[in-house]
Amino acid sequence: MKIRNILAVAVAIVALSSSSTVFAQGQVNFSSLPLDPASATGVVKDSSGSPLHTSAFVAQLWGSSTVNGTFSQISGTYSFNTVSGTPVLFGQISDSIYTVSGIAAGSSLFYQIRAWTIADGATFAAASSKAGAQVGQSATASVTLTGAPSTPPNTDNFTSFSLATVVPEPGVLALGLLGGAVLLFRRRK
Repeated sequence: MKIRNILAVAVAIVALSSSSTVFAQGQVNFSSLPLDPASATGVVKDSSGSPLHTSAFVAQLWGSSTVNGTFSQISGTYSFNTVSGTPVLFGQISDSIYTVSGIAAGSSLFYQIRAWTIADGATFAAASSKAGAQVGQSATASVTLTGAPSTPPNTDNFTSFSLATVVPEPGVLALGLLGGAVLLFRRRK
C-alpha cells in the first residue's frame, strides 16, 4: 500500500513539474515598431542604406538565454512591407508573438535579427554562403520575457543595421585560379 502511495505522489510531482515548465516559457513580440516613430532604432536596411521595402528581403528572430550562448531560431521568416505607412514603416518588422522554448518568463532573452535576400537562400546560413548575396544581422540586444496574459516585449531596441554583400573567401578564389591553371597546363601537354 505504501509503495502505491509513493508511486502516485512521484507521478503527480513529475506531471506538475512538466506542466509548470510549459507555462513558465517566456514570450516575445517579433516587432521593431518603436514607441516613438521618429526613432532610428529597429530599422533594417539594404547594402546601399535604404530601409528594406520589398518582399524579396526576409528576417528571422534568433535568441539565446546568455549573451555568448548558442542562438536558436525563434520566429518564422518575416517578409518586409512593400507599402510604408502607419504603423509599419519601411525596414521595420511587425510579425507575431512567439513563445521562447527553454527560457522562462522574467528571464532575459538575448536576441539578434538576421536578414537576407530570399532569392539567395531559404535560410540565413544558405544565403550567407552564397557569393553576391545580401545578408546581415543586428548586434545582440536583450529584453525581459513575459508570460501570458502579460503583454510581451517588442524586439525594438536593437541597433539599426544594413545588409552587406557576401564576398567569397580569398582561399576559394585562389583554389579556383589554381584549378584553372592546372587544366590549362594539362591541356597543353
